[in-house]
Amino acid sequence: MTTCVAERGVDTWRFLRRMDRELDELIAADACPGGLFPGSVEGHRVGYMPGHSLLWVEGHPVADRLADPDELPAAHRRVLDALEAAGLPRGRDGGLSRVDATVTVRCGGPSGLATLQGVAALDVPRMKPAVYGKPPQTVYWQGERTRKVFARVYDKGLEAGTALAGELLRYEDQRRFAKDARRPVEHLEPAADFARRFAPLARSATGLRVMTLPVMQRELSEAVNCGDYSHLEAERLLGYLMLDSAWGRYPRSTWKRRRRELRDHGLVLADDFYEPVTVDLGAALDLAVGAW
Repeated sequence: MTTCVAERGVDTWRFLRRMDRELDELIAADACPGGLFPGSVEGHRVGYMPGHSLLWVEGHPVADRLADPDELPAAHRRVLDALEAAGLPRGRDGGLSRVDATVTVRCGGPSGLATLQGVAALDVPRMKPAVYGKPPQTVYWQGERTRKVFARVYDKGLEAGTALAGELLRYEDQRRFAKDARRPVEHLEPAADFARRFAPLARSATGLRVMTLPVMQRELSEAVNCGDYSHLEAERLLGYLMLDSAWGRYPRSTWKRRRRELRDHGLVLADDFYEPVTVDLGAALDLAVGAW
């Protein structure tokens, strides 16, 4: 299957409305018992934070698909009209506090799984991966010293039950705006934000190839014939690949050291499945960044 971009756009957003008038504060507080409006407004959840005099609205700008950036102003107006129809005050614009800009890539199942494993092995300045599933189903990128999530790559087809494992990968820039950085909908730049988030990952992946075990064994053997590896080096790595895949009994420190050696040679092992697959990880991430 040819790898291609299936869709790109904004998945989830959250915008705020300031209640400047005392009457609006009373109406919002009364309509949101316990801080949450019972029911939905144009498919969005609505809540009120009385301590900040802020009404928050969160959901999908367009139902059942990603929203193109050009659609956002109209979607914003539509939700505001629905707020009024539901008896809630519009208030004043408080800006966007959350925007999830995403790209969904369609790929062959094994190559998608290999891509997730490659993403999990990347070294990115000031960020660290958190991996869920084996083989990986979701890779979160968090702050190196915090648990704050900046981005994730996950198996969208598996999550939604619409495709087999590895067939649909979603790259998501999970952007949360602090108070002084919140923007009006009209000033949103999801393409630039997505690129700022994933371009460092793409640079880190340049030159890396993710391979399943049969392909990597063949690659190392050919590298010895070409003089790129010494026999001792290839022997050590091939021994690691065979023993670890068979028993998984390597000490953690040795396991990490062997993986680092492979990565230094531009190789990442895709575990847990044995189909002959090779993925150019840099190209896979460049495809996602270029989708905007």
